[in-house]
Amino acid sequence: MSVMYATYPRSGNSLMRKYFENLTGIATGSDMVMKHSPNVALQFCGFKGEGLMDSRAWIKKSHYPMKFHFMKGFESEIAVICTRNPLDISPSLFYLCFTVTHVVSFKEKLVDAPMWEFWKNFQRRCTESWHTWHNYWVDMAKSSNKPIYFFRFEDVLANPRKELRNLMQFVLGVESIEGTVME
Repeated sequence: MSVMYATYPRSGNSLMRKYFENLTGIATGSDMVMKHSPNVALQFCGFKGEGLMDSRAWIKKSHYPMKFHFMKGFESEIAVICTRNPLDISPSLFYLCFTVTHVVSFKEKLVDAPMWEFWKNFQRRCTESWHTWHNYWVDMAKSSNKPIYFFRFEDVLANPRKELRNLMQFVLGVESIEGTVME
């Protein structure tokens, strides 16, 4: 069984992937190729399956349907969708796009010149893109037979044990993981 773990860019996917990997010992894959420094950095930080889209990775992270020309596509039997407040995503994505790292930001404030015009345009485009991405998955959940599980990144931060338990029950297709090693 192949599981797509779809997130809008910078929606906290690294935290949930790390929880899953630490819990199960299973590496998660990704549809991003290993020739871009942010993806190499994720592999260096411990995501050994970064860039793997074949059967070696059971759960694969994707930002689908948002795709870049270098991303590989794939189908999955089930989908796990992580959402996050778009106002928290956009600044992080802005810095990633313009610094090509996961850890650097500018000293300039986004709401001050000269950044303000760039930030306004970027935020508008992100809002449109996030809306399209979110509607795609909501429509997919309504119109297909594919099992889809939605959860919020903020809920993972607030109660990781509960959210991971619910996620594992969904992925494994069981009512409860009580009394199992997974619990």
